[in-house]
Amino acid sequence: NRTMSQLAAAKAASFYDQEATARVQVGRGVPQWDWRTVELRWSGPVTASQIIRPILIPRPVVQGLTVVRVALLLLLASMLLEGGKVIGRVLKARGAALSLALAMCFGAHQASAQSGYPGPEMLDTLRERLLKAPDAFPQAADIPAVRLEVQGRQLTMEAEVHTAEACAVPLPGRFPAWSPLRVSVSGGVEPVVMRREGYLWISLPQGVHTVRVEGMIGTQAEWEWSWQLAPRHVEVTAPEWNVTGWSDEPGRPGAQLFFARKERERSSVAASGYDRQEVASWVSVERTLELGLTWRVTTKVIRRTPTGRALNLRIPLLEGERVVSQGAMIDEGMMAVRLGAQDREASWSGDLLPTASLTLTAPAEVPWLERWRVEVSPVWSMDIDGLPPIYEAGAHLVPVWQPWPGESTTLKIVRPEAMEGPTVAVKSVAHELKAGQRQRTGSLILELQSSLGEEFAIALPEGAEVTALTLKDQPIPVRRDQGRVLVALTPGEQTLKLDWQRSEPLGLITRGEEVKLPYESRNITTEIRVPSNRWIVALDGPLRGPALRFWGLVICAVLGGWVLGRIPASPLKGYQWSLLLIGVTQGSTILMLLVASWFFLFVWRGHKSFAKLPPVAHNLLQVVFVGITVVFIGCLIFVVWRGLLGRPEMFITGSEGYGEQLRWFSPQSGESLPRPVVTTLSIWWYRLLMLLWALWLANGLVRWLGWAWTQFSQGGLFRPMHRNPAEPPELPKSQG
Repeated sequence: NRTMSQLAAAKAASFYDQEATARVQVGRGVPQWDWRTVELRWSGPVTASQIIRPILIPRPVVQGLTVVRVALLLLLASMLLEGGKVIGRVLKARGAALSLALAMCFGAHQASAQSGYPGPEMLDTLRERLLKAPDAFPQAADIPAVRLEVQGRQLTMEAEVHTAEACAVPLPGRFPAWSPLRVSVSGGVEPVVMRREGYLWISLPQGVHTVRVEGMIGTQAEWEWSWQLAPRHVEVTAPEWNVTGWSDEPGRPGAQLFFARKERERSSVAASGYDRQEVASWVSVERTLELGLTWRVTTKVIRRTPTGRALNLRIPLLEGERVVSQGAMIDEGMMAVRLGAQDREASWSGDLLPTASLTLTAPAEVPWLERWRVEVSPVWSMDIDGLPPIYEAGAHLVPVWQPWPGESTTLKIVRPEAMEGPTVAVKSVAHELKAGQRQRTGSLILELQSSLGEEFAIALPEGAEVTALTLKDQPIPVRRDQGRVLVALTPGEQTLKLDWQRSEPLGLITRGEEVKLPYESRNITTEIRVPSNRWIVALDGPLRGPALRFWGLVICAVLGGWVLGRIPASPLKGYQWSLLLIGVTQGSTILMLLVASWFFLFVWRGHKSFAKLPPVAHNLLQVVFVGITVVFIGCLIFVVWRGLLGRPEMFITGSEGYGEQLRWFSPQSGESLPRPVVTTLSIWWYRLLMLLWALWLANGLVRWLGWAWTQFSQGGLFRPMHRNPAEPPELPKSQG
């Protein structure tokens, strides 16, 4: 047996179902990608009136700024290389610049230390603002005085209400001890009232208002007058009642006031029989209308007075209501309801004929009160004419009426025409291409949402042979029509996977497969895999994808070689520096700095300043130069080995893939999927270029090591730690 929760879920699902032939729009898929996250912090209070205006620079401006930065960097390098004059001036000014920098850092540190920590007064102010009560009920409203007058069953209440801002205020008096009939507000304010939590709430604007309420009390001999917002002063005029519950202060009520009839009136009421609970029985009739594909109504009759007495009632049916419950006794449009002495409620269900207008009326002079609840499916549009409803909050807002006898409301119900729009949404696409030497393998995974069962046509490239087709992880037969694959979709969310292959030799340019879908797509991921024996030299595709940075490093190496070649003491020419740095990039960018440093260290070794070093420093640095040379040669051997036997390092970044697996992402596209482009060459071209570079390196390394030995031996290899005083010191050789 199914549980009650399962039955309720099934009922809710059927209530919101659409017709089998309804063409319901599913909208478009939502892009599922993120970008940069910016964190904003404040060290003080933030008000609701503060506005943040982010300024976003478009991509062309960013590219222009990048060009300007590179140009300024080259200009700075040329200025530094104009000669030793600029460097000398910089060295002379380094003391002043260092002092100024230290002063600025110290001053900034003191300023931040002084301004970073607020004082006790500011902390107390921030604490008071943080703990300040919100400007809402009950802080925003107050009831200074209330005048209550009870004459017979008539109740009149005048309340003075102060509001600091527009809000809803609960009036004193809890239901069902009394029932309001009329509400008015001074100053011409239109009263807006509602029942909530057993009290009458009224919406008031900012200011001072006088609210007058007229109502009725029941025939009970005792009742209490309570409140949610306590009045400060209460004046009661009730000659037939004894009022208790006052505090020690005159006119100041306690938690609530209690009203009890005086003995003489109570005796007369008891003698006439009006105070006997069994004389008059009272029930409520609750009707729940469900307007879905079929209209249903459920009616409950609930006893509101104590049990012990049988009830026979005739409840009128709604216009067009057809009762389907078993044992129903219907006569002239009236349902005969019998409640036994101990029965609390009775109910029945029925169908309603769909109509453009439905009027609900609460009958007068009957021993019950009506309550209407209408649940409307999205396939219908309902307008209300007459008594306005209140709304119950839940999974969705449901209008509810609690009318007084004689009140009515008219429901105008129409079925809106569906707008034209797609009934299938392509929420995400995963497009994969594996490019082989003579054959290409393609794969397509689609996350779809359909509101109607229909055919979904996928156009594949010419010559494609479908190898697998699954829908909801279940294999389905392949149907082709003029180069398109036809798939019969079912309503709801589903996953479609399609695999194919076609014969095409691998060439210089590898482009994504030409695939067309019948609808626009969202969240498209395109992946291209090339064989490991290919050299990736260029990439093109959506902006969110891999970027090849190797050619940028080549340009930087050429410019860096030109700059290093212009240094007066440079041992290499500009083109030699450029060739050396380009090849070293296959190791890492750090090796570029290490190789350049080795040359300039040996330049310093042959300078006159090195000959003036003491013997201890001279001998120690000679050992260091030997170690650096070993590391230098090892780095070059590593670069040659990696270039001849390893994989090309093209510095590809920005792709979630790795190696020869390249991946692009596009948040949306038209019917044709994106087609990224990968330009590749045979790996042997890379091997040939690295071989030529290695031969050039070997030829140059012989000359560089000879030059390094000459520099290394200037002034002697090692000096004695203690020199004979009679022996004159050795003069340094000239730097010709």
